[in-house]
Amino acid sequence: MRYLTCIRVLSLASLLWMGMGEPPVLALPGGRRAMARTQNSPQREVDRVIRGRGKLEPGGCEEIRSHVGMPLRVLSLAPEGKMVKKGDLLVELNAFDLIERREEQEIRALKADLELAAAKASMPGAERVASETVVVAEKALLLAQDELKSYREQEFPGQVKAVETELNLAEEKLRMATARMARVERLVRDASAEKALLLEADLAGSEAEAQLRAARNQLDQLESTVRPRRTAQLSFVIAQRELDLLRARNERTQLTMQSEAAVRIAEAVRRMERERLARLEGRLRATKLYAPRDGTVFYPRDPSRGTRRNSQIRPGDVVHDGQVVVQVADLTQLKLNVRLQVPLARGIEPGQSATVHCDALPARTFRGQVTDIKDSAGDSKEVLVCVCVDGSAKGLKAGMTATVEFDVSDK
Repeated sequence: MRYLTCIRVLSLASLLWMGMGEPPVLALPGGRRAMARTQNSPQREVDRVIRGRGKLEPGGCEEIRSHVGMPLRVLSLAPEGKMVKKGDLLVELNAFDLIERREEQEIRALKADLELAAAKASMPGAERVASETVVVAEKALLLAQDELKSYREQEFPGQVKAVETELNLAEEKLRMATARMARVERLVRDASAEKALLLEADLAGSEAEAQLRAARNQLDQLESTVRPRRTAQLSFVIAQRELDLLRARNERTQLTMQSEAAVRIAEAVRRMERERLARLEGRLRATKLYAPRDGTVFYPRDPSRGTRRNSQIRPGDVVHDGQVVVQVADLTQLKLNVRLQVPLARGIEPGQSATVHCDALPARTFRGQVTDIKDSAGDSKEVLVCVCVDGSAKGLKAGMTATVEFDVSDK
Protein backbone atom coordinates (compact mmCIF):
# COMPACT_ATOMS: atom_id res chain seq x y z
CA MET A 1 0.00 0.00 0.00
CA ARG A 2 2.83 2.39 0.90
CA TYR A 3 4.55 1.45 -2.36
CA LEU A 4 1.51 2.37 -4.46
CA THR A 5 1.27 5.70 -2.66
CA CYS A 6 4.90 6.42 -3.49
CA ILE A 7 4.27 5.66 -7.15
CA ARG A 8 1.33 8.05 -7.27
CA VAL A 9 3.35 10.81 -5.58
CA LEU A 10 6.17 10.29 -8.08
CA SER A 11 3.73 10.56 -10.99
CA LEU A 12 2.32 13.78 -9.59
CA ALA A 13 5.83 15.13 -9.13
CA SER A 14 6.64 14.29 -12.75
CA LEU A 15 3.62 16.19 -14.01
CA LEU A 16 4.56 19.19 -11.88
CA TRP A 17 8.08 19.01 -13.21
CA MET A 18 6.75 19.07 -16.78
CA GLY A 19 5.10 22.46 -16.07
CA MET A 20 7.72 23.96 -13.67
CA GLY A 21 10.98 22.72 -15.11
CA GLU A 22 12.53 20.84 -12.05
CA PRO A 23 11.21 17.91 -10.03
CA PRO A 24 10.51 18.48 -6.38
CA VAL A 25 12.29 16.55 -3.71
CA LEU A 26 9.85 13.98 -2.30
CA ALA A 27 9.75 12.77 1.31
CA LEU A 28 9.89 8.99 0.82
CA PRO A 29 11.30 6.25 3.00
CA GLY A 30 14.99 6.64 2.75
CA GLY A 31 14.38 10.13 1.44
CA ARG A 32 17.38 11.61 3.14
CA ARG A 33 19.70 9.15 1.48
CA ALA A 34 17.96 9.73 -1.92
CA MET A 35 18.20 13.48 -1.47
CA ALA A 36 21.83 13.21 -0.60
CA ARG A 37 22.50 11.07 -3.66
CA THR A 38 20.59 13.63 -5.84
CA GLN A 39 22.57 16.53 -4.46
CA ASN A 40 25.88 14.71 -4.70
CA SER A 41 25.39 13.17 -8.21
CA PRO A 42 24.70 14.84 -11.67
CA GLN A 43 21.00 15.40 -12.48
CA ARG A 44 19.66 12.71 -14.79
CA GLU A 45 17.36 13.50 -17.74
CA VAL A 46 13.80 12.42 -16.99
CA ASP A 47 11.69 10.97 -19.83
CA ARG A 48 8.67 13.05 -20.65
CA VAL A 49 5.76 11.44 -22.53
CA ILE A 50 2.54 13.34 -23.22
CA ARG A 51 -0.58 11.28 -23.82
CA GLY A 52 -3.89 12.21 -25.40
CA ARG A 53 -7.03 10.56 -26.72
CA GLY A 54 -8.71 10.86 -30.09
CA LYS A 55 -10.87 9.13 -32.67
CA LEU A 56 -9.60 7.92 -36.01
CA GLU A 57 -10.92 9.95 -38.94
CA PRO A 58 -10.36 9.77 -42.69
CA GLY A 59 -7.31 11.68 -43.77
CA GLY A 60 -9.17 13.22 -46.70
CA CYS A 61 -12.91 13.67 -47.14
CA GLU A 62 -14.63 15.41 -50.04
CA GLU A 63 -18.16 16.72 -49.62
CA ILE A 64 -20.58 16.47 -52.53
CA ARG A 65 -23.38 19.02 -52.45
CA SER A 66 -26.62 19.34 -54.37
CA HIS A 67 -26.47 22.03 -57.05
CA VAL A 68 -29.84 21.46 -58.70
CA GLY A 69 -31.19 24.79 -57.51
CA MET A 70 -34.41 23.35 -56.06
CA PRO A 71 -35.47 20.77 -53.44
CA LEU A 72 -35.65 17.22 -54.83
CA ARG A 73 -36.31 13.81 -53.35
CA VAL A 74 -33.72 11.06 -53.27
CA LEU A 75 -34.45 8.12 -55.58
CA SER A 76 -31.45 5.92 -54.87
CA LEU A 77 -28.08 6.09 -53.20
CA ALA A 78 -25.03 3.93 -52.74
CA PRO A 79 -24.81 2.16 -49.37
CA GLU A 80 -22.69 3.80 -46.71
CA GLY A 81 -19.24 2.25 -46.34
CA LYS A 82 -19.10 1.09 -49.95
CA MET A 83 -15.75 1.42 -51.70
CA VAL A 84 -16.21 3.37 -54.94
CA LYS A 85 -14.07 4.40 -57.85
CA LYS A 86 -13.89 7.81 -59.45
CA GLY A 87 -16.95 8.32 -61.66
CA ASP A 88 -19.22 5.80 -59.91
CA LEU A 89 -22.85 6.86 -59.39
CA LEU A 90 -23.49 7.69 -55.74
CA VAL A 91 -26.88 9.42 -55.52
CA GLU A 92 -29.73 9.91 -57.98
CA LEU A 93 -32.41 12.53 -57.33
CA ASN A 94 -35.96 12.60 -58.68
CA ALA A 95 -35.76 14.52 -61.99
CA PHE A 96 -39.30 13.96 -63.31
CA ASP A 97 -40.35 17.61 -62.98
CA LEU A 98 -37.10 18.78 -64.51
CA ILE A 99 -37.56 16.43 -67.47
CA GLU A 100 -41.02 17.86 -68.15
CA ARG A 101 -39.72 21.40 -67.85
CA ARG A 102 -36.85 20.61 -70.19
CA GLU A 103 -39.25 19.23 -72.84
CA GLU A 104 -41.36 22.39 -72.60
CA GLN A 105 -38.24 24.52 -72.79
CA GLU A 106 -37.04 22.62 -75.86
CA ILE A 107 -40.30 23.57 -77.60
CA ARG A 108 -39.80 27.22 -76.63
CA ALA A 109 -36.22 27.14 -77.87
CA LEU A 110 -37.35 25.60 -81.18
CA LYS A 111 -39.97 28.33 -81.62
CA ALA A 112 -37.33 30.94 -80.92
CA ASP A 113 -35.10 29.37 -83.59
CA LEU A 114 -37.94 29.49 -86.13
CA GLU A 115 -38.80 33.11 -85.28
CA LEU A 116 -35.17 34.11 -85.70
CA ALA A 117 -34.97 32.32 -89.06
CA ALA A 118 -38.19 34.00 -90.21
CA ALA A 119 -36.94 37.42 -89.13
CA LYS A 120 -33.66 36.94 -90.99
CA ALA A 121 -35.46 35.61 -94.09
CA SER A 122 -37.97 38.49 -94.25
CA MET A 123 -35.36 41.17 -93.74
CA PRO A 124 -33.83 41.13 -97.29
CA GLY A 125 -37.26 41.04 -98.98
CA ALA A 126 -38.59 43.96 -96.98
CA GLU A 127 -35.45 45.97 -97.61
CA ARG A 128 -35.65 45.21 -101.33
CA VAL A 129 -39.29 46.37 -101.52
CA ALA A 130 -38.45 49.54 -99.63
CA SER A 131 -35.47 50.20 -101.88
CA GLU A 132 -37.59 49.71 -105.02
CA THR A 133 -40.17 52.11 -103.61
CA VAL A 134 -37.45 54.71 -103.18
CA VAL A 135 -36.22 54.13 -106.72
CA VAL A 136 -39.75 54.58 -108.12
CA ALA A 137 -40.20 57.77 -106.13
CA GLU A 138 -36.89 59.10 -107.39
CA LYS A 139 -37.87 58.38 -110.99
CA ALA A 140 -41.26 60.06 -110.53
CA LEU A 141 -39.52 63.12 -109.12
CA LEU A 142 -37.12 63.24 -112.07
CA LEU A 143 -40.03 63.02 -114.52
CA ALA A 144 -41.85 65.86 -112.79
CA GLN A 145 -38.73 67.99 -112.83
CA ASP A 146 -38.12 67.20 -116.51
CA GLU A 147 -41.75 68.10 -117.31
CA LEU A 148 -41.39 71.50 -115.64
CA LYS A 149 -38.11 72.10 -117.40
CA SER A 150 -39.61 71.05 -120.72
CA TYR A 151 -42.54 73.38 -120.22
CA ARG A 152 -40.32 76.31 -119.40
CA GLU A 153 -37.78 75.68 -122.12
CA GLN A 154 -39.84 74.16 -124.94
CA GLU A 155 -43.64 74.07 -124.53
CA PHE A 156 -44.22 77.64 -123.38
CA PRO A 157 -41.79 79.22 -125.85
CA GLY A 158 -43.50 77.22 -128.62
CA GLN A 159 -46.91 78.44 -127.56
CA VAL A 160 -45.66 82.03 -127.46
CA LYS A 161 -44.09 81.66 -130.88
CA ALA A 162 -47.34 80.25 -132.35
CA VAL A 163 -49.40 83.12 -130.92
CA GLU A 164 -46.86 85.63 -132.16
CA THR A 165 -47.07 84.08 -135.61
CA GLU A 166 -50.84 84.40 -135.59
CA LEU A 167 -50.44 87.95 -134.34
CA ASN A 168 -48.12 88.79 -137.23
CA LEU A 169 -50.48 87.18 -139.70
CA ALA A 170 -53.41 89.13 -138.27
CA GLU A 171 -51.45 92.35 -138.48
CA GLU A 172 -50.45 91.61 -142.05
CA LYS A 173 -54.01 90.69 -142.95
CA LEU A 174 -55.29 93.88 -141.33
CA ARG A 175 -52.75 95.94 -143.25
CA MET A 176 -53.75 94.34 -146.51
CA ALA A 177 -57.47 94.79 -145.74
CA THR A 178 -56.86 98.43 -144.91
CA ALA A 179 -54.97 99.01 -148.18
CA ARG A 180 -57.66 97.26 -150.18
CA MET A 181 -60.32 99.35 -148.46
CA ALA A 182 -58.49 102.50 -149.46
CA ARG A 183 -58.20 101.43 -153.09
CA VAL A 184 -61.84 100.44 -153.27
CA GLU A 185 -62.89 103.78 -151.83
CA ARG A 186 -60.90 105.64 -154.46
CA LEU A 187 -62.25 103.61 -157.38
CA VAL A 188 -65.95 103.55 -156.65
CA ARG A 189 -67.95 106.19 -155.02
CA ASP A 190 -71.64 106.10 -155.95
CA ALA A 191 -72.52 102.82 -157.71
CA SER A 192 -74.40 100.24 -155.76
CA ALA A 193 -72.15 97.38 -156.98
CA GLU A 194 -69.09 99.21 -155.96
CA LYS A 195 -70.70 99.89 -152.60
CA ALA A 196 -70.97 96.13 -152.07
CA LEU A 197 -67.29 95.76 -152.75
CA LEU A 198 -66.61 98.55 -150.30
CA LEU A 199 -68.71 96.80 -147.70
CA GLU A 200 -66.86 93.53 -148.27
CA ALA A 201 -63.53 95.28 -147.89
CA ASP A 202 -64.71 96.90 -144.69
CA LEU A 203 -65.86 93.54 -143.36
CA ALA A 204 -62.49 92.00 -144.17
CA GLY A 205 -60.78 94.80 -142.34
CA SER A 206 -62.98 94.34 -139.31
CA GLU A 207 -62.27 90.61 -139.35
CA ALA A 208 -58.56 91.24 -139.54
CA GLU A 209 -58.75 93.63 -136.61
CA ALA A 210 -60.67 91.04 -134.59
CA GLN A 211 -58.10 88.36 -135.35
CA LEU A 212 -55.35 90.76 -134.34
CA ARG A 213 -57.03 91.54 -131.06
CA ALA A 214 -57.59 87.80 -130.40
CA ALA A 215 -53.93 87.05 -131.07
CA ARG A 216 -52.84 89.81 -128.73
CA ASN A 217 -55.26 88.62 -126.06
CA GLN A 218 -53.99 85.07 -126.44
CA LEU A 219 -50.41 86.25 -126.06
CA ASP A 220 -51.32 88.27 -123.00
CA GLN A 221 -53.16 85.27 -121.54
CA LEU A 222 -50.15 83.01 -122.10
CA GLU A 223 -47.91 85.45 -120.29
CA SER A 224 -50.26 86.37 -117.46
CA THR A 225 -52.39 83.28 -116.83
CA VAL A 226 -51.39 80.06 -118.61
CA ARG A 227 -47.71 80.20 -117.84
CA PRO A 228 -48.04 80.85 -114.06
CA ARG A 229 -50.80 78.28 -113.71
CA ARG A 230 -48.96 75.59 -115.63
CA THR A 231 -45.74 76.36 -113.77
CA ALA A 232 -47.57 76.14 -110.44
CA GLN A 233 -49.17 72.82 -111.42
CA LEU A 234 -45.87 71.30 -112.43
CA SER A 235 -44.16 72.67 -109.30
CA PHE A 236 -46.91 71.13 -107.19
CA VAL A 237 -46.36 67.77 -108.90
CA ILE A 238 -42.65 68.06 -108.19
CA ALA A 239 -43.37 68.82 -104.54
CA GLN A 240 -45.63 65.75 -104.34
CA ARG A 241 -42.94 63.60 -105.88
CA GLU A 242 -40.35 64.95 -103.44
CA LEU A 243 -42.71 64.18 -100.58
CA ASP A 244 -43.28 60.68 -101.96
CA LEU A 245 -39.53 60.20 -102.20
CA LEU A 246 -39.01 61.41 -98.65
CA ARG A 247 -41.70 59.07 -97.40
CA ALA A 248 -40.21 56.18 -99.33
CA ARG A 249 -36.78 56.85 -97.86
CA ASN A 250 -38.18 57.19 -94.35
CA GLU A 251 -40.15 53.98 -94.80
CA ARG A 252 -37.05 52.23 -96.03
CA THR A 253 -35.03 53.47 -93.03
CA GLN A 254 -37.82 52.61 -90.63
CA LEU A 255 -38.34 49.20 -92.18
CA THR A 256 -34.62 48.50 -92.07
CA MET A 257 -34.45 49.50 -88.42
CA GLN A 258 -37.55 47.45 -87.63
CA SER A 259 -36.13 44.44 -89.44
CA GLU A 260 -32.80 44.74 -87.65
CA ALA A 261 -34.59 45.23 -84.33
CA ALA A 262 -36.77 42.20 -85.00
CA VAL A 263 -33.68 40.13 -85.76
CA ARG A 264 -31.90 41.35 -82.62
CA ILE A 265 -34.98 40.68 -80.49
CA ALA A 266 -35.34 37.23 -82.03
CA GLU A 267 -31.65 36.56 -81.35
CA ALA A 268 -32.01 37.74 -77.74
CA VAL A 269 -35.11 35.59 -77.22
CA ARG A 270 -33.39 32.59 -78.79
CA ARG A 271 -30.28 33.11 -76.64
CA MET A 272 -32.42 33.45 -73.50
CA GLU A 273 -34.41 30.30 -74.31
CA ARG A 274 -31.24 28.38 -75.12
CA GLU A 275 -29.63 29.52 -71.87
CA ARG A 276 -32.70 28.37 -69.95
CA LEU A 277 -32.52 25.04 -71.73
CA ALA A 278 -28.82 24.75 -70.90
CA ARG A 279 -29.52 25.52 -67.24
CA LEU A 280 -32.24 22.88 -67.13
CA GLU A 281 -29.93 20.36 -68.75
CA GLY A 282 -27.27 21.29 -66.19
CA ARG A 283 -29.79 20.75 -63.40
CA LEU A 284 -30.73 17.40 -64.90
CA ARG A 285 -27.09 16.39 -64.96
CA ALA A 286 -26.77 17.58 -61.35
CA THR A 287 -29.51 15.15 -60.26
CA LYS A 288 -26.92 12.38 -60.54
CA LEU A 289 -23.99 12.69 -58.16
CA TYR A 290 -20.83 10.82 -59.07
CA ALA A 291 -17.73 10.01 -57.06
CA PRO A 292 -15.01 12.62 -57.69
CA ARG A 293 -12.32 10.28 -56.39
CA ASP A 294 -11.68 6.79 -55.12
CA GLY A 295 -12.80 6.27 -51.54
CA THR A 296 -15.50 5.15 -49.16
CA VAL A 297 -19.07 6.46 -49.08
CA PHE A 298 -20.29 8.30 -45.99
CA TYR A 299 -23.61 10.11 -45.50
CA PRO A 300 -23.92 13.08 -43.14
CA ARG A 301 -26.41 12.82 -40.29
CA ASP A 302 -29.37 15.18 -40.14
CA PRO A 303 -29.35 16.86 -36.69
CA SER A 304 -33.07 17.54 -36.92
CA ARG A 305 -33.72 13.79 -36.95
CA GLY A 306 -31.75 13.01 -33.83
CA THR A 307 -28.75 10.73 -33.41
CA ARG A 308 -30.45 7.45 -34.24
CA ARG A 309 -29.22 5.26 -37.05
CA ASN A 310 -32.06 6.40 -39.28
CA SER A 311 -30.88 10.03 -39.06
CA GLN A 312 -28.83 9.68 -42.25
CA ILE A 313 -30.20 10.48 -45.71
CA ARG A 314 -32.47 7.79 -47.13
CA PRO A 315 -34.48 7.32 -50.35
CA GLY A 316 -37.51 9.58 -50.30
CA ASP A 317 -35.84 12.32 -48.26
CA VAL A 318 -35.85 15.86 -49.65
CA VAL A 319 -32.45 17.34 -50.48
CA HIS A 320 -32.15 21.13 -50.69
CA ASP A 321 -29.86 23.17 -52.89
CA GLY A 322 -26.36 23.48 -51.41
CA GLN A 323 -26.92 20.67 -48.91
CA VAL A 324 -24.14 18.13 -48.38
CA VAL A 325 -25.63 14.91 -49.72
CA VAL A 326 -22.73 12.47 -49.58
CA GLN A 327 -19.09 12.35 -48.57
CA VAL A 328 -16.32 10.32 -50.16
CA ALA A 329 -13.54 9.64 -47.68
CA ASP A 330 -10.01 8.42 -48.32
CA LEU A 331 -9.52 5.60 -45.79
CA THR A 332 -6.03 4.79 -47.01
CA GLN A 333 -4.86 7.62 -44.77
CA LEU A 334 -6.26 8.07 -41.23
CA LYS A 335 -5.74 10.88 -38.74
CA LEU A 336 -6.58 11.81 -35.13
CA ASN A 337 -7.33 15.15 -33.53
CA VAL A 338 -5.94 15.05 -29.99
CA ARG A 339 -7.13 17.71 -27.54
CA LEU A 340 -4.34 18.85 -25.13
CA GLN A 341 -3.83 21.61 -22.61
CA VAL A 342 -1.71 24.49 -23.88
CA PRO A 343 1.20 23.92 -21.40
CA LEU A 344 1.42 20.25 -22.39
CA ALA A 345 1.39 21.00 -26.11
CA ARG A 346 4.27 23.50 -25.99
CA GLY A 347 6.83 20.81 -26.54
CA ILE A 348 5.04 19.35 -29.57
CA GLU A 349 5.94 20.55 -33.05
CA PRO A 350 4.68 19.72 -36.59
CA GLY A 351 6.68 16.90 -38.08
CA GLN A 352 7.24 15.24 -34.70
CA SER A 353 6.65 11.49 -34.52
CA ALA A 354 4.00 9.95 -32.30
CA THR A 355 2.99 6.51 -31.10
CA VAL A 356 -0.61 5.38 -31.54
CA HIS A 357 -2.26 2.66 -29.41
CA CYS A 358 -5.67 1.67 -30.73
CA ASP A 359 -8.19 0.43 -28.16
CA ALA A 360 -9.53 -2.19 -30.56
CA LEU A 361 -6.02 -3.51 -31.27
CA PRO A 362 -4.24 -3.41 -27.88
CA ALA A 363 -1.44 -5.73 -28.93
CA ARG A 364 -0.30 -3.53 -31.81
CA THR A 365 1.53 -0.24 -31.90
CA PHE A 366 1.25 2.21 -34.79
CA ARG A 367 3.35 5.15 -35.82
CA GLY A 368 2.17 8.64 -36.70
CA GLN A 369 3.37 12.15 -37.36
CA VAL A 370 2.15 15.56 -36.19
CA THR A 371 0.86 17.51 -39.19
CA ASP A 372 -0.79 20.53 -37.58
CA ILE A 373 -1.45 22.25 -34.26
CA LYS A 374 -4.40 24.61 -34.09
CA ASP A 375 -6.49 26.32 -31.45
CA SER A 376 -9.50 24.50 -30.12
CA ALA A 377 -12.79 26.12 -31.04
CA GLY A 378 -14.40 27.79 -28.02
CA ASP A 379 -11.58 27.01 -25.61
CA SER A 380 -8.44 29.16 -25.39
CA LYS A 381 -6.77 26.79 -22.89
CA GLU A 382 -6.67 23.81 -25.25
CA VAL A 383 -5.27 23.05 -28.68
CA LEU A 384 -5.94 20.35 -31.23
CA VAL A 385 -2.94 18.34 -32.33
CA CYS A 386 -3.53 16.61 -35.66
CA VAL A 387 -1.67 13.32 -36.03
CA CYS A 388 -1.50 11.48 -39.35
CA VAL A 389 -1.21 7.70 -38.94
CA ASP A 390 1.28 5.84 -41.08
CA GLY A 391 -0.49 4.77 -44.28
CA SER A 392 1.07 1.31 -44.16
CA ALA A 393 -0.91 0.49 -40.98
CA LYS A 394 -3.39 -2.32 -41.54
CA GLY A 395 -6.50 -3.11 -39.56
CA LEU A 396 -7.34 0.45 -38.52
CA LYS A 397 -10.78 1.84 -39.32
CA ALA A 398 -12.41 5.21 -39.04
CA GLY A 399 -14.28 5.65 -35.78
CA MET A 400 -11.85 3.68 -33.60
CA THR A 401 -10.59 5.43 -30.46
CA ALA A 402 -6.88 5.49 -29.72
CA THR A 403 -4.27 6.87 -27.34
CA VAL A 404 -1.45 8.95 -28.78
CA GLU A 405 1.92 9.35 -27.08
CA PHE A 406 4.26 12.22 -27.80
CA ASP A 407 7.85 11.80 -26.65
CA VAL A 408 9.17 15.28 -25.71
CA SER A 409 12.13 14.14 -23.60
CA ASP A 410 14.55 15.93 -25.91
CA LYS A 411 12.64 19.22 -25.75
